[in-house]
Amino acid sequence: MNQLCGGLELALALDNWTTATAVARDIELHLPRLQKALQGGPHPGLHTRLMRATRTAMAS
Repeated sequence: MNQLCGGLELALALDNWTTATAVARDIELHLPRLQKALQGGPHPGLHTRLMRATRTAMAS
């Protein structure tokens, strides 16, 4: 999902509406899986991975 959102953000920044539309469709395909995961409550190790990803992103 992170890669898809990054791709969407880039496509929008470049005014590439064809790519943005295609990526948005891909996001829609993954949406049910994301919603199911979010309804399931906390996932073991998720907090650790999120914190690591945040630190990495901030260091860039």
